[in-house]
Amino acid sequence: PLPDRLKDYIAHPKPNGYQSLHTTVAVTNEDSVEFQIRTREMHEEAEWGAAASWRYHERGTYHPPEQQLRWVEELMQWQRRVKDPQDFLESLKHEVLQDRIMVLTPKGDVIDLPDGATPLDFAYAVHSDIGNHAIGARVNGNHALAALDRLLENGDRVEIIVDPKRAGPSPDWLSTVKTANARAKIREALRGSIRMKVTGWVQAALHPRKPRTPRGRHDTE
Repeated sequence: PLPDRLKDYIAHPKPNGYQSLHTTVAVTNEDSVEFQIRTREMHEEAEWGAAASWRYHERGTYHPPEQQLRWVEELMQWQRRVKDPQDFLESLKHEVLQDRIMVLTPKGDVIDLPDGATPLDFAYAVHSDIGNHAIGARVNGNHALAALDRLLENGDRVEIIVDPKRAGPSPDWLSTVKTANARAKIREALRGSIRMKVTGWVQAALHPRKPRTPRGRHDTE
């Protein structure tokens, strides 16, 4: 985010009542994207003015969509994780232009994902460790395990099955997931795995183990 491009119209609304948080994010050396962050109520006030207030009175109490704010936080995390600005921009276009689905955890928490997301996207949205050790998923209480590349639907309730002994994600998962968040976390885990292997090889080369003499055998001339 560009620090000099942050405008807080929520704390300081415009004279016409407009409320929103504006921030600009640099995605390349030459390109930037402006984000306008606001609740659904603020958005409808901006789009419809006084008519929006009438609509809220008609349909009752309004509850702000917290999952939308969580999506914005995840977006900022992707920007920090993704090293290639062009990759971030392409992922951003995919995330923003996609329709969204709401998927539930076993406890009923809502996870906001793009249409076409998989259980792997869901797993990494919950926690990196769950994604890295996932081996399958139970969808809508079905005892049969669903594949990790299954397409999720709006309203699905998903439980991720993990294996603590799993070494980590497979490189093939990069072509399975749909979200930039999951892709960045998979790459991060794969890089960590490679570093551990290289460290092990270096340690083995610098400190080779001496062969052990079998018991009961003695050298004779």
